[in-house]
Order: sequence, then structure tokens, then C-alpha cells
Amino acid sequence: MENTEIQLTRNQNALSISADPEVIKQFRINLENFTTRLNKPPKKEKIQKHQGYEYLPISVVEKELDKMFFGLVQYECLSYQQIFNEIACHARIRVFHPVIMQWVNYDGLGSAVIQQDANTKVIDFHQFKKPNALQLTLPKAYAEAIKNAAKKIGKLFGADINRKFEDQYEPIVSGKEKKTPQRVHEERMAKLIKDCASIEELAKYRKDTPESLYELLDDKFTQLSEGLNNG
Repeated sequence: MENTEIQLTRNQNALSISADPEVIKQFRINLENFTTRLNKPPKKEKIQKHQGYEYLPISVVEKELDKMFFGLVQYECLSYQQIFNEIACHARIRVFHPVIMQWVNYDGLGSAVIQQDANTKVIDFHQFKKPNALQLTLPKAYAEAIKNAAKKIGKLFGADINRKFEDQYEPIVSGKEKKTPQRVHEERMAKLIKDCASIEELAKYRKDTPESLYELLDDKFTQLSEGLNNG
């Protein structure tokens, strides 16, 4: 097939996909590949811990969203309310999906405690709340709601952090495909990079490394450089 590019057109906010079976198949593979990327676990160094609870900082979540959706990300605070001494927030993330070529919404909820003087009752927090406490509490509740919404997009944004059971995303269409020569080459180069023991050896692989492995190559270079510095 000379042209496997998927033709997408808008029709009353719906997607119309060519009826060509090969085109549909390629579309599904592209969608699965992107979903697989969204469900890679976050890098360990980006995960923070507070009182035994692991989380991704809001700045990390925002940067990952910008990277995966090419900056086409919108944030919205839909509502917030005070419940006793807490602020609850309902927020929404809108991303422009690069495969289906449509905006997709993800909603999330978050809350934060309004700070008040120590050793005072919750029922009296209006009287004993810290000065300007809401300046800190409302943005924190909003950030928690944004992070909660982002988790619904995939593991990359912290979906399975602190969960006792983790399931894995398994592609249906592309998982049954025969490996292309490009895929075989990518897997071979990935193994060579991971097993590399020196910067000199790593440099030999750069010219043959496909663009999809540049991040892995850079991470390995950083790892080997830190090893030299520590040594």
C-alpha cells in the first residue's frame, strides 16, 4: 500500500476514518503505541516522598503533559467549595490527542486543609485560621485536582503510585504484529545501550541510534558520567 496515512475528518465533532482495512489497522497501531507511551511508569528520580506517601510534584506532571501533547494542554478550575476546614476543588485537563486529532477532557478532584493555629478545634477554624491561609490552600487544592485528573491519562503521570496492585497495558493489535526491521534494530540498540559499560563504547553507538532511543542514550550517558565523577 503506497499511502498508509490515516485521513481524519471532522463531522459534527466525530471522527471519520477511511474504511480501508489497512488504514484502520495502522490507525489502531498508532493509537496503541501512543497509549503505551502514556502508560510507562515515571522515572524514579521524579517521584517524591512525604510521610511515606509517594507522589509526582505538579511541576513534573505539567512538564510531562507538555512533552507528550506538544504543549496543547489546557487547565480549568470548574468549581471549588469549603467543607469545614478544607477546600475541595474540581478541575479539568484538556489535551489535544495527537493520534485521534481531537480535544479530550480528564476531570479530577483534590482538597487541601486550611491551616489554623495549633491546639484549636476544627469547628473554630474561622476564628483561628492562619493569616492568608487561603492563598496557600486554594492553589494547593487546585494542584491536587490537576494531578488527580492527570492520573487518568496514564501511568506516566502517577496513575499507579501508592497502589497495591498494578495492571499493565497490553496492546491488542500491535502486540500481534510481526516485528519490523526498524523495531528489531531499535530493540538491538536498546540492549546495547543498556549493557554499555563506558562512555567510549557508548559514543560508538550514537550514529546508529534511532531517534526514539535518544532519551535512553542520554540517560545512559548521564549514568556513566556520574559513575566516573563518583569514582
